[in-house]
Amino acid sequence: MPEKPNNPSPGFRKRTPRTKKAEPAVVEPTVSDTEHTAALLRTLEQRYDCQLTAGQVKVNEATVRVSYLNEEKGVAFEIYPKQGGLNSGIKRKINSDVLQLSLLRDHWLKAGKEDVNCGVVFGDQTSLDDYRGKNGPSWARRAAELHGVQLLVL
Repeated sequence: MPEKPNNPSPGFRKRTPRTKKAEPAVVEPTVSDTEHTAALLRTLEQRYDCQLTAGQVKVNEATVRVSYLNEEKGVAFEIYPKQGGLNSGIKRKINSDVLQLSLLRDHWLKAGKEDVNCGVVFGDQTSLDDYRGKNGPSWARRAAELHGVQLLVL
C-alpha cells in the first residue's frame, strides 16, 4: 500500500497564529429598530398631519399592502429602520415596495386625489446612500424618481 503524503490537500490552508490581539470594536449605543420605527412614524404623522396605520388597498384586481397608510389623505409609507449598510435581501424588498407604492400612487392620482405622498423612509443617511448607489445613481433610485416614490431620511 502506498504511503500517504505528509502535506495536506491543496485547498487546505493552515491557520497562522495572530501576532497582535484584536482590539475590541468601539460600539456606539444604538436605538432598537422598534423604538426607531416608532420615532420615524411619529415624525411622519406630524409632517402629514394624519394617523398612519397598516392597511391594504384594492387597485383594480391587485391588492396592495402597505405598512403605514392613510387612504383619506393619500399618504402611504414603508419604514426601514436599520441603520448602516443594507443587505441584498432588504434592497430587493425595498424595490418591491417601490413598485407597490408607485402602483398605489398612480391609482390615487387617477381617482382624482391631488396631493399624494408615497415613499420609503430609511433609518439613516448611510442606509439611504447604500440603496441609492454609492458610486452614482442606481437603477432603483432612478425607478423611484420616475414613479414619484420618495426616498427619505427623517
